[in-house]
Amino acid sequence: MVVLELLRHCGWCICGQAQDLPLQDVRLFLGFTINDPDQSLKNPCKFFQPTIYSSRQGQYFTKKGNAYMNILVLHGPNLHLLGKRQPEIYGHQTLADINATLDRHAAASPHEITLKIFQSNHEGELVSIIGEHIDWADGILINPAAYSHTSIAIRDALSTVALPVVEIHLSNIYAREEFRHHSYVSAVATGVIGGFGIHSYTLALEAMIQILQRTKEN
Repeated sequence: MVVLELLRHCGWCICGQAQDLPLQDVRLFLGFTINDPDQSLKNPCKFFQPTIYSSRQGQYFTKKGNAYMNILVLHGPNLHLLGKRQPEIYGHQTLADINATLDRHAAASPHEITLKIFQSNHEGELVSIIGEHIDWADGILINPAAYSHTSIAIRDALSTVALPVVEIHLSNIYAREEFRHHSYVSAVATGVIGGFGIHSYTLALEAMIQILQRTKEN
């Protein structure tokens, strides 16, 4: 079936019972919702479970569990060059390595965590992505990179959505050039984690899980 082959190509895991369903018009929405106009699927997520979904550079990683958490992960400028760019400062891991590490960490959580991940070298695009996810995200992990020190626009966007924010840095920005010591994002962030290389991301994710867990319990 062409539709099922398309789903597999997009990274979906197709269960046996779903392979015989008479789907005529299947639309993917946010990587995990299926619309069937003939009502062939009363509970589409019972049969279709996402592993990875990609759109506009975004990637979804989902893990079933006790609490639902949608976390937006933003990588700022030049982070697509990780592994090649100043490895003595930023390490040898690539951006793909970081995303895979986040995926594994989310999968190990007892909660249902959906990560949507973007990288952009453009300030305006990062601002737009933040605004577009105001009703989707429960929290935001962001490594603004060089925009930490220059972008009032990203600071304002984060302030506007009024969500928990953890700012991430691979290096210890306070041990580097003086112009890196100030971050516009820090003032609107719930917390800042930096200096631990790739582990800065997993520490930030764990911190966000704890923040959202407390929020959902209250």
